[in-house]
Amino acid sequence: MVSKKKKLYSVFSVILIMTFCNLLAPSSPPLDVLVTDITSTSLLLTWSPPATEDHNGVLEEYTILITSVTDYLDLYSEENYILIKDLHPHTMYHIMVASTTLEGVGPYSEVQTAQTEEDSKINEFKW
Repeated sequence: MVSKKKKLYSVFSVILIMTFCNLLAPSSPPLDVLVTDITSTSLLLTWSPPATEDHNGVLEEYTILITSVTDYLDLYSEENYILIKDLHPHTMYHIMVASTTLEGVGPYSEVQTAQTEEDSKINEFKW
């Protein structure tokens, strides 16, 4: 049986090691988040990494959350951009992005709102 004192020491050791090695989740969200409508079914999301001092380790990927009235998407990107496809035309989307280290997901950016374009329909001409 492990004593409470030994358990406390183990937890403290892990926290101390994580602190000295900067093995923590990022402490601030990505910066300069921008959403651009590309087509009636796609949006381009771009951002900058958090400030270097807030990385708390190596940034492994970014987590992107996208919601609308009918959808919830959880996407990942190793780059500082993502082309989001297969969306619904003329629909409002709410998007947040967070950076991730091996130790976890950092805080999400402020919500960005974007609307996909209307579906372009070709008028049928009847002879």
